[in-house]
Amino acid sequence: MVCKMVNKFIVLITSLFALLGVSSLNIQSEAELVSFINENISVMKDAYFDEFGIEWDVSEFRDYKVLYDIDDNGYAYIIRFDKGYLVVGEDLNLVELNTTEVSPIIDYTAKTYLFGNSYYKKVDGGFIPNSVNTPERGSIAGEAVFDEDVYHIYEDIDDETFPNFTVLVSLADDLEDNDGNFGEYSIYTRYQGSTTDCGPQAGINMVYTYDFSGLTNLAKSNNSDDELDSMREEMDWTTEGQSFPLGISFVGTWPGDFMSDLSSYMGDDYYLEETSAYINETPAIGLYYNLNVAGTAHYSLIIGKAQSDAWWIFKNNWDILSTHRENYNHLYGEIGTKKLGYPSYKFVKSSFRQGTYALYERNYPKWYQVWIPYGDVVIK
Repeated sequence: MVCKMVNKFIVLITSLFALLGVSSLNIQSEAELVSFINENISVMKDAYFDEFGIEWDVSEFRDYKVLYDIDDNGYAYIIRFDKGYLVVGEDLNLVELNTTEVSPIIDYTAKTYLFGNSYYKKVDGGFIPNSVNTPERGSIAGEAVFDEDVYHIYEDIDDETFPNFTVLVSLADDLEDNDGNFGEYSIYTRYQGSTTDCGPQAGINMVYTYDFSGLTNLAKSNNSDDELDSMREEMDWTTEGQSFPLGISFVGTWPGDFMSDLSSYMGDDYYLEETSAYINETPAIGLYYNLNVAGTAHYSLIIGKAQSDAWWIFKNNWDILSTHRENYNHLYGEIGTKKLGYPSYKFVKSSFRQGTYALYERNYPKWYQVWIPYGDVVIK
């Protein structure tokens, strides 16, 4: 596995420089790679200056570290220089770029997991922060405050701000991807406003999306007001929040409660499970969080994937969401006809996604179906 990741890193780095006309000379080892990077580091500096008009005072490549997802698959790297660092995925997604500070990882010797833009290490089967800027796993407060610095309205895309924005994957039957294909899911979204019940809201949006797509029959009625009340009750959400010992109160939904309580609402045949990454073939729910913008922890239904240029030849990956604004007409809670356009579609950097929750169906073969293997499956 280690050798495989080394080879992938060599391919990644040599590809970066090769696309700018720098020959890799058939690099075969890490020692040769270090020499190659340091000999051509001026190319990276020039690319940075051309993009931002600022000098990056970097002169030496130090090292790199493989970063893993929740299923122990290596999929990204942190690349450290004498000044600054890059965090980049194998797909050239630029997760983080810092030209002045040291690596965000505290224990650099530990196997490190990257969830969104937060760093963890595994201890006794659980994940604990491996950076001073990483929140405790499961403690992110999903309080649904909308911030335009994080969530962007789909109709406001322009090539100057988001150059070469491309819809790579669309799951929605009313949203076209770059190849002219529409998705197969009928996306449903309620109006949320400024309330802090993003957990129950995202749960309802998922339930009706799968129901309207003909894959499940999870909702107890066609009145989304009634179903939201049930979902709020299931998740113990109230306008006053929940009270805990030592005078602590909380008005959102914890990730653990979100998964278990949404699973409870859906009954015995379906449940929610955290997965390592966004599943391109099926709507999932993402938990988004940005340390640098207060009050941005938010649960949203993921309905697509997009990409735009970032810097050099790196890309920004975006999740396309359906959230906050309703995309169906309602009459006293009863769901009516679907609205035209994309009123509820927004997008957010994938690096803000701290958790991804997919819908699974429990596979219980009949007693006589001995040829059917037991095993739960993702709904799609």
